[in-house]
Amino acid sequence: MADEIREFTVRLPVEDHRMLKVHCALTGESMNQIVVDLVHDFLAGEGRRDAFDAALSKTQADYREALDRLAK
Repeated sequence: MADEIREFTVRLPVEDHRMLKVHCALTGESMNQIVVDLVHDFLAGEGRRDAFDAALSKTQADYREALDRLAK
């Protein structure tokens, strides 16, 4: 599953997009890789994984009956 890729649209203010595009042209970096790295760093931030796991556990508990029915 880690090898799967999902695509989504990112909307940036025009000036931010321009600056990012210029940065990439000057450095040879990919806009996509910059965004991927930033999202990864954000999600790896302190406490984020714990908060995600807690929210997922609560949601699974809240909807356990429905999830069990769907699994059949």
